[in-house]
Amino acid sequence: MRKLFILFILVLGLSIIGPSGAKAVPFLGFDPASQIVDVGDSISVDVTISGLGTGTGSDIVAAFNIDVSFDPGVLTATSVAYGSELGVFFPPVTSAPTVIAGGVNFAELSLDSDANLQMFQPDAFTLVTLGFNVLSLGSSSLTFSNVSLLTNLSQPLGVDAGSGSVAPVPEPTTMLLLGSGLIGLAGFRRMFRKR
Repeated sequence: MRKLFILFILVLGLSIIGPSGAKAVPFLGFDPASQIVDVGDSISVDVTISGLGTGTGSDIVAAFNIDVSFDPGVLTATSVAYGSELGVFFPPVTSAPTVIAGGVNFAELSLDSDANLQMFQPDAFTLVTLGFNVLSLGSSSLTFSNVSLLTNLSQPLGVDAGSGSVAPVPEPTTMLLLGSGLIGLAGFRRMFRKR
């Protein structure tokens, strides 16, 4: 009976404390993750990192090199604006973004020390803001490829990467024209039924 009681207390204590040493994996994502827009709109999508933790022992992002893919028939990339969290005391080194049909590459390197980044970098922040023009109807997924994040110049940072989507919808005038056409057809049919 006493062994059973000790076992019960041990199991209860472990369930309250949880698994020790297990560290959450940071998440790389898009914000907003999904958008419904009109053809011709200019939109922006943030590339964010979250789940880094704060303070001593937390993960940091000291450098990144990321490709984002999209459907070039629906979207065209127009701009890349870097966030400010890699430049605590010194401005970071940024690459000129490479924009090709269906993809964009961007990279940044912090010149701050790891200790400063650990002290001042938040748990979640925006790495870049991507600008797009919506070209046509359809749906375009936004996906990460060739993701490289470093906690310092030699240590890779593993992340779970999300995805996003942009879905242009027909303009309201198009829907109005379609609706009035259907009403006209219904009225025309009704007129011939009465004769």
